[in-house]
Amino acid sequence: MKILKAVSDDFKEFNAKKITEYSHQEKAYQETKMKEIIPYNYALDLQ
Repeated sequence: MKILKAVSDDFKEFNAKKITEYSHQEKAYQETKMKEIIPYNYALDLQ
């Protein structure tokens, strides 16, 4: 629950468009092809 609260707090000022823009800056999004499963090892690179 602490993790969910932290994520909620981090994104409380974001709308859907801002979350999309933010997530599209992630290495996992940029290096994975459309409809391809994103490997878990990208979790180490999250902002």
